[in-house]
Amino acid sequence: EGLGGNVVLDGDNYTEAYERALSVQKSEGKTLVHPFDDPLVIAGQGTIAMEIIKQINADMLDAVFVCCGGGGMLAGIATFLKT
Repeated sequence: EGLGGNVVLDGDNYTEAYERALSVQKSEGKTLVHPFDDPLVIAGQGTIAMEIIKQINADMLDAVFVCCGGGGMLAGIATFLKT
C-alpha cells in the first residue's frame, strides 16, 4: 500500500480468494502471479536453499525440513538441492 498498491482480502479460504483473483485478472486485465504454481516463483523459492548452502558446509547437510502449503517452496528448495 505504501507504494501505491491496493490490498484486497477476499474469500474465506484459498479457493475463494483464487477465484476472486482470476475474476479480477479477467475483468481488469491484470497480471496474476501465482503464489506457487509458476516456474519462476518456484525458481525464486530455490534461493532459500542457496542461502542455506552458503551458510553451512554442504557436506554436513543431512536433511532440510520444509513446510508445505502449495508446494512451490518445497519444489524450489528440492530442485536447488538436487542440482
